[in-house]
Amino acid sequence: MSAWLTIQEAAKRVERTQRTIYRWQADGHLKILLGRVSEAQLLEADRLARKRRGRPRKGGTAMADEARGGSGTEEWFRGYDAGLKAGQEPGVLARYP
Repeated sequence: MSAWLTIQEAAKRVERTQRTIYRWQADGHLKILLGRVSEAQLLEADRLARKRRGRPRKGGTAMADEARGGSGTEEWFRGYDAGLKAGQEPGVLARYP
């Protein structure tokens, strides 16, 4: 049986803020009962959050490239084709739609 921690104790345990603990609850990763959190659930939610950190957002540029007919491998910088050679001016078609 796992220990039950207060919100403040839980935040200290995983080195996060109390706001993060409440956000995890709102997202469905934790259940808070009578102001307490199961340590096992807390550690699992923290593990998942650390695993997700750095993951690209859904609908990233590769998906947008494919949607407009590209292969998803093109590189873009501030809306322009980054694959242009030095000194080459971007044409109308090189502009990101």
